[in-house]
Amino acid sequence: MRCAVPTLAIVVISLLFAPITSAQGIDSDVESALVSGPTYITLVCEQGSCSGYTLEVISDLNSTFEDSFSWSGDVEGALDYRIVRAPGASGFAQARILTSDVDYIHETEDLGGSMMLANLNNSLPIIDGCTDSLCEMSKLTTKRMSGWLNSGGDSDYWLISANSSTYIEEFQSEAPAIVEIWKIASNGSRLMVERLTTSLQNGIHEIRNLTVVADSDEEIWMVVSSVEVDRRDSVYMASVFVSHNEADAPAKHTHPLGRINQPQANFKFAGISHGQSDVDSILVPAGGRFSYEIQIFNHEINDSSISIHEHLLNGEVSEDLGPGNGITSSETISLEIRFHMIAPMSYSGEVMLTSNSTDFSGLLSGRDLVYFGDAPNTLPQGNAEFDYWPTIVVDSNQSSPDSSTYRLQGEVFGGDMIDTYLISVNSESGSLIRAVAESGSARIQIQELTQSGTYQIMNSSNGTQIFLPVGVHAIRIEGSPQDGGAYSFLISTSQSQPLDSGVFVDLSSKATPYYIFAGLFLLAPSVLVAFFMRREIIKRIFGKGTPDSFDKGVIENIMDELRKRESVGNLEDALKSFHGHGLTTSRASFLIEKGLPEMDFASVTVSNPMGDVGVWIDDAKKGILTFGIHAKVDWKLACLRLSYPDGTRSKIVELSSKSIFSDDEIMLGDMSEGQTILSQLKLDPTPEILEIEVTGRVKGESVAIVPRDALAWR
Repeated sequence: MRCAVPTLAIVVISLLFAPITSAQGIDSDVESALVSGPTYITLVCEQGSCSGYTLEVISDLNSTFEDSFSWSGDVEGALDYRIVRAPGASGFAQARILTSDVDYIHETEDLGGSMMLANLNNSLPIIDGCTDSLCEMSKLTTKRMSGWLNSGGDSDYWLISANSSTYIEEFQSEAPAIVEIWKIASNGSRLMVERLTTSLQNGIHEIRNLTVVADSDEEIWMVVSSVEVDRRDSVYMASVFVSHNEADAPAKHTHPLGRINQPQANFKFAGISHGQSDVDSILVPAGGRFSYEIQIFNHEINDSSISIHEHLLNGEVSEDLGPGNGITSSETISLEIRFHMIAPMSYSGEVMLTSNSTDFSGLLSGRDLVYFGDAPNTLPQGNAEFDYWPTIVVDSNQSSPDSSTYRLQGEVFGGDMIDTYLISVNSESGSLIRAVAESGSARIQIQELTQSGTYQIMNSSNGTQIFLPVGVHAIRIEGSPQDGGAYSFLISTSQSQPLDSGVFVDLSSKATPYYIFAGLFLLAPSVLVAFFMRREIIKRIFGKGTPDSFDKGVIENIMDELRKRESVGNLEDALKSFHGHGLTTSRASFLIEKGLPEMDFASVTVSNPMGDVGVWIDDAKKGILTFGIHAKVDWKLACLRLSYPDGTRSKIVELSSKSIFSDDEIMLGDMSEGQTILSQLKLDPTPEILEIEVTGRVKGESVAIVPRDALAWR
């Protein structure tokens, strides 16, 4: 009995590992396919014969035809099936399915008739997908459509293009078929451009890679006909891509794409011709001294050619670089690939980029860099993108001294003996910069640049400490044929220390008599003006006079009234009724005359007993504004002066009135009480902040009107 238990265990284990045989054959796992519309599934031998295999459709579906090797019918949803392999079967079989995608088109009723009857059932829609551009995949995103060839020699008519291009990746049919491509013009003329017969490939009749193009006044029709007139109903399928001609890429790009920000990258692209002799331009981000290799797929040499161009820092585009591989120049921003297509075709490809430069490849303190490739040779010009240059950002803490060290390393050689780096100082107090050579014999120059937009060199040092104010500056590395090669510099930055304030002694008490004298002397003109303007001042104090209002609501009310009066008389007569409004009325009438009723009322105005003064922005982009003054007393030698407390200084270049002007001044001349002057002027360049001052003589004394607020340009 003790030996019985081990014996039983051995028997059980032997049974577990024994081969299992079945007279019913060996079934594969159940597989499922999502199908729609006319569907055909058949077994195809992978290599040679595959005897002993059968197909079993498990789904309970109505079939048009069924045997041991194939099945066909109309289906919506899941088609479950399995492949049964009998004992001793040879070879290998797999299933092939002809059907439509669920979200695409298929034949729901017989498409017989003519090529002139287009409807939703036989018109291929536009397919969303990446066309004529950089893509995640190099192949066009085709969709499957399907139909029936009914017994008795059926023909189906499909409208495949209207002002569109269509790529037929493959046409497959259960039975032999003929495919014709017709062009129908808007005037009714017809032309058959293709007539192809399917060829048998692994049990399926096929036609591959066909591109057709429809112009704006053309339709492209595909006619599918059965070769065997007496054959039963059979299924056909086509993988197609339809793209509207509006998706066509430009023949060339005028603006460069952003610079590459990684050491290597692969960019894929795909496209299709949208016209006869079409040219498509594909733009790829690149950088200086990047190796590039361009591979083109499904591209017919006889039907197309390729040219490669560089977009450079200065905005120029190079001539054709020739072969599909090489190294970009130091000034390259992006690469442009142009496809010159003679015949309708689709294309795809890949661009592989790898940096060959070590410039700006090291930095202390473990901070990452977002620049790869060769540093440019020149300084930025105008409104150049700073991202095109490697840049060190210095952001010192103003409350306490802060010090940082950066490493600049790279290589100068042959035709690239200059590397230019930018250094951006963000601290309002500026920063002290110095450089120490670590290796190499290249020379370094730290350059202080102007900040007016032209970036001219104001000051420089050969690595010794130099003060750089807030803004963008440069570091220039230069070698020579004798001392080229790799270089490395340590760049130290620190906040500038404030000057020693020393010890101050308060001696203000000794100057009290002077303060009294100076105060009386400076206030004397104001007292005289107040004396002569006493009546006006009294009126204002006791409410007998009210200053003109400059707010938007008052101006809009006057404009509405002027429009009403203008409808029954001219504008000059209408203005007489508003004489008392002075400058406000003049501004409103100016807006009506210029046709600017919706003008933004960005302005600076002021009103005092001597007059009302205002300045309005009319066109911010063109630097056009309007100045106005309404005299409440008699003026002599009145003059307007413009000032710019911050940013670029501007000049007056145009003036609507006949007054004399020069740079930032306008001579207004003598003005009588009640007179209003309104004049439009143009400034170049447009300022950031504008202040005005009106000066002259009133009753023999020098006076001025100066608004407290400045006009911020927008």
